[in-house]
Amino acid sequence: KTIEITPFPLQKVFEQFRLRCQFFSTLGERGADDRDRDTVPDLYSSEGIHIAPSLAIYLTAVLEYVGEYILILVAKASEKQGVEVARAQEVYSALSEDLQIFPLFRRTNLKEQME
Repeated sequence: KTIEITPFPLQKVFEQFRLRCQFFSTLGERGADDRDRDTVPDLYSSEGIHIAPSLAIYLTAVLEYVGEYILILVAKASEKQGVEVARAQEVYSALSEDLQIFPLFRRTNLKEQME
């Protein structure tokens, strides 16, 4: 008996997560009134790819927290260097000097591009 293994549809799951996180994000362009539960995007439901709203909300909260944390780091680096508008140098400095963010930042292509 042969077992057929179907590859995991990573790209489709990623797209579904992205849409769901954008829907639940408080940082997006939508107002609170525009978030009707009946309009939650379900791009690949016909293919059996379902992302639970609670999971999308949790991931959105984590991403927004990390984003806010990085914005605070950049603001502090800008203030420390005496500039009013953060540029690439302040962003690089902020991401490089933080002990929690740097291990992730050093493994990204962004670090290489900013150097």
